[in-house]
Amino acid sequence: MYKDLFMEEIYIMANRFVLNETSYHGQGAIQAIASEVNGRGFKKCFVCTDPDLIKFGVAKKVTDVLDANNIPYVVFSDVKANPTVDNVLNGVTAYKESGADCIVAIGGGSSIDTAKAIGIIITNPEFGDVVSLEGVAPTKNRCVPIIAVPTTAGTAAEVVAEGHSIWTIVLTILFFIGVAAVLANVLVSIISIRKIINRGSRHEMAGGIDLIITEDKTASFSWMKYIVISSEDYRVGCSQILMHERAHIELRHSWDLLFVDIITAVQWFNPAIWMLKGDLRMLHEFEADDAVLRSGVNIKEYQYLLIRKSLGGSGYSLVNNFNHSTLKQRISMMLNKKSSPLSTWKVLYIVPVIGIFLLAMVERKIEVQREKPIVISIISEDGESNINIDGKVCTKAEVEKIISEKIENAGYVPMVTINASSDVELGEIIDVKDELRKTKALKITYGTLGKE
Repeated sequence: MYKDLFMEEIYIMANRFVLNETSYHGQGAIQAIASEVNGRGFKKCFVCTDPDLIKFGVAKKVTDVLDANNIPYVVFSDVKANPTVDNVLNGVTAYKESGADCIVAIGGGSSIDTAKAIGIIITNPEFGDVVSLEGVAPTKNRCVPIIAVPTTAGTAAEVVAEGHSIWTIVLTILFFIGVAAVLANVLVSIISIRKIINRGSRHEMAGGIDLIITEDKTASFSWMKYIVISSEDYRVGCSQILMHERAHIELRHSWDLLFVDIITAVQWFNPAIWMLKGDLRMLHEFEADDAVLRSGVNIKEYQYLLIRKSLGGSGYSLVNNFNHSTLKQRISMMLNKKSSPLSTWKVLYIVPVIGIFLLAMVERKIEVQREKPIVISIISEDGESNINIDGKVCTKAEVEKIISEKIENAGYVPMVTINASSDVELGEIIDVKDELRKTKALKITYGTLGKE
C-alpha cells in the first residue's frame, strides 16, 4: 500500500493552479486532461491542431491520453500558420458534425486561436462570418469549453519577440514620456505668451514689430515679432529696453530657442542639450547687449539699467528677457574685448555631436535587426539525437553554456531557432528548450528539417 502511494506521488508531478479556470504545468501535465474531461462530464472531444504537430507526433501525445482513458474524440487539423476565415468555418462545420461537447486545442497561437473562434461561433452563431469577432465582440454566451495544450514558449515571449527586451520597451515608453513633457511645456509657454499679448494694448513699430504694453507685472521680453513691456516700464522711459528687445527680434533669436526646444524634446535625457540651451540664451543676451552699445548708448547707464531690472522674469522658455539672470556675465562681457565672430557660434558644436549620437543609435538598431538568429539543429541518427549549434556539435548539457557565451560575445540578446528533423522525439526538443530557458534568449522559434 505504501509503495503504491509512493509511486503515485512520483507520477503526479504536474503543478496545478486554480484561477477563474484551472491550469496545469510541469512534467506529466497532459495526463490531467483525462481527469478534467471526465470530471466535467464531457462525452467527446474535438481535437484542434495543425498538420505539423500530427506529423511530428506531438498531437499523438495527447490523443494517447484520450485513448488510454477511453475518451472518444475527433481530430481537426485544417489549421494554417496564419488561420483564414475558411479554416475557422471548416472547423465549425467539423465540430457540428462530430457531436463533441468540448475542444482540446494543441499547438501555438494559430491552433488555439482557431479553436477559440470555433468555440465562440458554436455558442454565438450570429458571429458566423468570423470577421465580426475582430476587436471586442459583444458575445452573449460562453464559448464551448476548451482545454488548451500550448506547445510554444508562451505568449509573453512573443509579445517582445521582434528583437526587443522588456527593458527596451520600458525605456522606449520613458523616452516618449520625456518627449511629451518637453513638448507640453513648449505648448504651455506659447499659450501663456499669447494670452499676455492678447490682454495688452498693441502699437505698431518700425520694421513690422508690434509693441505690446501690458498691465501685467511681468519683465519685458520679446517673442517672434512682439515686444512685451509693462506699462510701468513704458511710463518711466524704455528706449534702451526697446532697443535690446528689437535686437533679439532682428537676430531671430526666438527661432533659435524654438529650434533648440525641438532638439531638447528628442534629447531630453542628454545633459549636453540642457547646457546648450543655457549657453544659447547667454549668447543671445550678449548679442543684444552688443547691439545696444553699438548704437551709442552710454555703457555705464546701460549697466545701471540692467542692475535695476535684475529681479524678476517671465518664466517662459521661448522668450528673450531683458533682465536675464546672467547679469554678472553680461556686465563682464561689456568690459572685455570682443572676440572673433567665429566664437559666436561655438555653442553650436553640440549639434553635430547630437546628430552623430542619433545616427549611431539608428545604425545600432539596424545592426541588431540584421543579425541572424542562433540556429540549433536536432537530428536523429540511429535512434540518438545530435545537437548542432551554428555548425558546432554539442551535448544537451552544453547548450546553456554555448548560448550564454554567444549572447555575451554578441553584446545583445539574440533570437534562437530550434530546427528538428521529423523523427526527433518531442522530449528531446523540450530538453533543449529547458536549457535555453536558463539563458537570456529573447525568443525561441521552431522549424523542421528534412530527413536526409
